[in-house]
Amino acid sequence: MREVFADLHVHIGRSENGKPIKITAAKSLNFANIAKECADRKGIQIVGIIDCASPYVLEDIENFLKTGEAYEIEDGGIIYKDKVCILLGSEVETSAVSRDGKCGEAHNVCFFPHLSDIKAFSKEMSNHIKNITLSTQRSNISGYELIDIVEKYNGILIPAHCFTPFKSYYGNCVDKMKDIFKEKFNKIFAIELGLSADTYLADMISELENKTFVTNSDAHSLPKIAREYNKMMVEDISFREVVKALKNEDNRKVLCNYGLDPKLGKYHRTFCDNCNQVIETKEPVAVCPYCGSNKVTFGVFDRIELIKDKKESKSPTNRPPYIYQVPLTFIPGLGAKTIDKLLNVFGTEMDILHKLSIDDIESVYNKLIQLNIRIGTPREFTRFVLFTQYSVSAEKETVTIKVNTDFKHILNDIFGGFTKFELEEFTTLRSSYSKTAYRLLKQFRQSGYYIVQIDEFRRLFDVPESYQMTNIDQRVLKPIEDELPEYFKNLKITKLRGKG
Repeated sequence: MREVFADLHVHIGRSENGKPIKITAAKSLNFANIAKECADRKGIQIVGIIDCASPYVLEDIENFLKTGEAYEIEDGGIIYKDKVCILLGSEVETSAVSRDGKCGEAHNVCFFPHLSDIKAFSKEMSNHIKNITLSTQRSNISGYELIDIVEKYNGILIPAHCFTPFKSYYGNCVDKMKDIFKEKFNKIFAIELGLSADTYLADMISELENKTFVTNSDAHSLPKIAREYNKMMVEDISFREVVKALKNEDNRKVLCNYGLDPKLGKYHRTFCDNCNQVIETKEPVAVCPYCGSNKVTFGVFDRIELIKDKKESKSPTNRPPYIYQVPLTFIPGLGAKTIDKLLNVFGTEMDILHKLSIDDIESVYNKLIQLNIRIGTPREFTRFVLFTQYSVSAEKETVTIKVNTDFKHILNDIFGGFTKFELEEFTTLRSSYSKTAYRLLKQFRQSGYYIVQIDEFRRLFDVPESYQMTNIDQRVLKPIEDELPEYFKNLKITKLRGKG
């Protein structure tokens, strides 16, 4: 038996020939690049790619197998370089009558053992989906009907991000998932928690007590793979072994779920769409206490407060722990270049997060507390150390970091304005210029545009005085144009030229 790391929810942005699959996902997110990222950088041994039912992706998979770098196995899955097992999946949107009598939508992640199985599934689902080439398109069937089609082709169905306010069973449809699946509910043996939930919250609902919990990245770009993931105990990496782990059969099991504290999740608390305020009242409310609007998006915490049927959260004895963990890219001051250096020394992100020796950990965090940060202008500035102390517990597998109290407002300034909604987006941006632009554009999202004079632009973005306009185009504006369209649709940068 062996321990492996698994992320079972990764999208594809474009096919190899540039055809759109998940329109909101990065163009570099294709089948081959996901396999390479998991093997070479992430250290993920099992990855579920959930856009494989697209005919464009199916063609990519066939071509990928012809390279000789990957091969199918009898127990299900595609093995890449003997390091990664790729599970062939499809995310399907189903319909249901929601709690308010309207039509609600929910996402389901379906996995299949072999290429022939998902091909047949794709062909049948093309009768229920208008455009089978695109990711997560709405079908004209319910979850109750979908599970029969999935089983017909030897697959399994996992309800996706079950509590998020959009496109989920609890968030957008019903108070009890059993109302959807009825007598087939026992065929659902695992559910996906989603980025704004954890085991403590989900175990407030009694019908989930015998379901295995998984948490996954729902990655829309390569860096976001494994921002949340699972540790499993399996005999080998295959579809068959994953199913056994999800069913807790033959000593196979999920050992741990790793993810962010739900309070950092995009949909943790209710949000007013009218005044853009997070609503953190003691009791869930349907009307904004700040502006009186009823245009509110219910958060995961508040939804669970409304539908829970247990007085307190109590997990079954075999429930794996949910461990709060911050991805490397979320750590302030730990930029892309520093992470690359760490990977060159230690291997993969999973090696860094889970397999470093005490000496290695001490070496890494010694560098962290020596990290100097500079704030101010070119003529007036302050340089300081943000992190002043760290404590390591090998027994608890934790590292506690102390922040310089004189400058802890720096972290609050960086994250305080959008911690609950955009932290995961902000911290995966590689360019510091992109991060500055992200913060400014979020501030002006109501107006839909942001105008700034060139001198003020240089100051806000800390552009070196030596930079000419050609340097600004290549080193400042180009990273912004490359990274931000994923989060700001129809983003356009226009230079306004005038006299004086």
